[in-house]
Amino acid sequence: MYNIAFDITGNHEDSEEIVNTVMIKVIEDIEYFEEKSEREIISLLVVYTKNRAIDLLRKRQVQLKHLKKDESGDEEQNTDIQDCDYNLEDIVITNETVEIVRKCLRMLSEKDREIIKMRLILGYPSKRIATILNITPNAVDLRYRDAKARLKKLLKGKI
Repeated sequence: MYNIAFDITGNHEDSEEIVNTVMIKVIEDIEYFEEKSEREIISLLVVYTKNRAIDLLRKRQVQLKHLKKDESGDEEQNTDIQDCDYNLEDIVITNETVEIVRKCLRMLSEKDREIIKMRLILGYPSKRIATILNITPNAVDLRYRDAKARLKKLLKGKI
C-alpha cells in the first residue's frame, strides 16, 4: 500500500498518511472485509490506496490554487475545482471504453482474467504471480502475453 501511495504522490509523509487513512477505513468497515477472499481484499486495498492518493493530490492542487489566489490578491480568479484536461465528451468516451473493455474481459477465460488482473490491476511482478499460481515466471510472462493478445483481438474494432 505504501509503495502504491508513494508511486502516486512521490512523498514519504503523504504515503504514510494515506496508508493510515486506508487502514482506518478498513477497521471501520471490518465486517465488509471479513466476507471477502484474500484476493478481493488485496484488490480493495489497492483501489482504496490509489483513490486516497489521488484525492490527496487533488486537495493539494486546490490548496495551491487558493494560496496563489491569496498571494496575487486577484478576487476574480476562478477557483472552481476542475480537471482542465477533461471535458464531458472525454469522460463519456472513457466510460464507454471502460465498459467495452469490461465486456471483453468477461469473454476471456478465468485463467486469462486472473493473470491480467494480477499483472495490470494489482501490479504484481511475474515472480510473485508465479509463486501464487505455482508456475515459473517464464510461464507467467507467456500466459500474460497470450491473454493480452486474446484481449486485443476481442477489442479490435470495438474501440
